[in-house]
Formats: sequence, C-alpha cells, structure tokens
Amino acid sequence: MTVQIYHECLGQPFNAEGERKVKIPNPLNVRELDLRKMKFVFKSPEFKEILDKESTIGYGRIKWPEKPATELTVECTLTKEIQDCKKLVKTWEKDMESCIRRLLGELHVELISILQELWQVVLEKIKQVHVVDPTKVAIVIEKGTYTIVIVGYKHMVESLKKTLQQIISAIEDDVQKQKQQITEKLSLKHHQFLLLSFDHFKEAIEKKYPELKVTTNSKDRNVTFEGQSSDVKEAKLSLYERCQQICESSAGKFSKNRMDYLKRKEVKSKVSTMLKENDNISCFEIKGDGVMLYAFSDDKAVEAAHLLKGNIIESPIEVSPDSAYLLSSDKWENEVKNIQSREEFKGLLHVITLCDQNKIFIVTFRDLVGLAREFVENYLRDNTF
Repeated sequence: MTVQIYHECLGQPFNAEGERKVKIPNPLNVRELDLRKMKFVFKSPEFKEILDKESTIGYGRIKWPEKPATELTVECTLTKEIQDCKKLVKTWEKDMESCIRRLLGELHVELISILQELWQVVLEKIKQVHVVDPTKVAIVIEKGTYTIVIVGYKHMVESLKKTLQQIISAIEDDVQKQKQQITEKLSLKHHQFLLLSFDHFKEAIEKKYPELKVTTNSKDRNVTFEGQSSDVKEAKLSLYERCQQICESSAGKFSKNRMDYLKRKEVKSKVSTMLKENDNISCFEIKGDGVMLYAFSDDKAVEAAHLLKGNIIESPIEVSPDSAYLLSSDKWENEVKNIQSREEFKGLLHVITLCDQNKIFIVTFRDLVGLAREFVENYLRDNTF
C-alpha cells in the first residue's frame, strides 16, 4: 500500500515521482442538436466523415447512435502520454462541444410551407427536381405538416430553395388562374360562323390569348371560350366587333331550280372555291326566294353577289315535237345519269326534264353550260327518227 501526503488546498495528490495525476474527462454529451441536421448527417457519409475526423483531431471519438438523435456522445481519447495533456483536459469538453456545434453550424435548414390543396401537385413536380450532390444538400418531405425541408451546405440550400420556390410559385399561379377560369358559349348565325371560319378567327384569338381555349361546333354553330375571365371577355369583344364588320348584298331572286341546285353540297363547295379564287372571303345564304351574300366589306359582298348570280346558270332547251317522245323513255333517263356523272362535270351538272312542257333545263356553272348542252342536243339529234 502506497501512502501519499494530501494537501486540500493543493488539489490532486502527487505520485511517487512527484507528478500530479491526470483525470481524463468523462464522455461528453452534446445536447439539443437540430434533428433535421442530424438526419442529413446520417445520410451524408461525407459530412459524417468530417465530424469523425475533426473530433479525432480534438482527441475525441464520436459514439454514433443507431438512428438520428438530438444529441451526440463523444469519448475523450486523451492519455497522459500526449504532450500538454494536463493543459488539454482542462478545456477538452468546451473545445469539443464548440467543434461539434461549429461543424453542424455549417449546415443550413430551410422550411417551405405548402398549402394543403397544392401538396400533391407540388410533390409530383419536386420528384422531377434533380439534386446534383445529395451528400451536400437534400430535400426532405414532411407530410404531416405539409412542409418541404432543405438541408445541407448553406450556398447549395439557398440555390435549391430558389429553384423550388419558382416551381411552387408557378403552381400557385396556375391554381389561381384555374379558380378564375370561366366558360362561355356563343351561338352564331350561319353566315357569321362560316365567315369567322374562313377568316381563321379561332387561330387568331388563340395566338393572341395563348392560355385561352377556343372550340367551335359547326353543327350547332357555337363558339366556346374557356379561360381566365379577362381573356374570355376580350375574346368575346373581338368576336362581336368582327361580326359587326359583316356586310350583306343580294344576288336577287333565284328560280326553284337554281335554288335547289345551290343547296347541293358539291355546289356549295365549288361556290366557296370560286369566291376564294377571286380573293373574295364571303359566303351565301338562301332567304326565301332570294340569295344573300355576306363579306367583311360592302365591296366584297357586292362582288360576291355578282359572281354568284353570273356563274350559276339555268339554261333551257326546247325539245322539238319530233324528239319529245324521247323524254319519257328509260333510255333518256339513263343518258341523263351518264351525262351528269361524266368526269368533266365533277358532280356539278343538274339536268331537269319536263316531259309535259317538252323542255330540258340545264343547271350548272357558266363554264360548263356549253358542254352540257352539246351532250344533250347531240343525244336528241342522234336518237330522233
């Protein structure tokens, strides 16, 4: 048994060689750490290694818990063989805690609170965000509080936060716009709908208001606007103003034969082509026993009326008594079908036979009348005995 003199005022007793004993500090518990930062550390081998390396330099060894926690335990690795050990142990706890907190202080945490109604949309967009280096910055989703957490090195956190805020702002704007969306359906007259179609009104409006959806229904002659109220109002105003520019002109009275002819689909198509070839955006509409032409100016409407009136021809052929018997024959009926279906006429010839009046009416476009009469007259001449 070794007995040494202890002097209370002098502190620790000396050993046999006259040296004061060194008391190694107990393990240090660094408490009240940021749990979000600790979770990041656990997923960042790079930062974890930095903490281990720095604590080792400061004569400590971190005892990592199995899962992230708000405290860290650091064991002191000082021994009496280390130079200045007696001096180091006096400040080891303070120095080690300061080191741990300083390193963790290099990490930055930013919270972005998301409205509940936007949560799912935001999550879908954030999934598409590419994080260049997950060991330096990370995105954490806290579903319970509808919060997006960004943790990592400050400069990278700030950059990523800016990116996410831009995405979220865009989503918020879209949602606001959707809340202000309205739908309005406008019914148009037949000639209004046709002229607006010829004038490419739909395409012009969609180009002017990119976020406005315009749909047309030719059967019901409807135009539907879907979008923000301000865009819809402006588009409606543009439509009404364009419709007010429509002028009309009469092509005069048409016979029943010419009127029936104008109602045929292929004839309407040919009339439209003829007007376009004359650089005339217009359309016609049958009203009673007359035909009205519509265009975006008086000049064009009048011009269209003259074109229609002058090109739809009803040409009568008086059949002589010697040939009249042919008109009621099956052979003539078949011949009419053959003539009308000839390639030259492209479905634009209509031959009307009036047996009781010994008359044949040829209804077609002016440039086809001569050829049609030639076929009919040749048949009558060649088959009359």
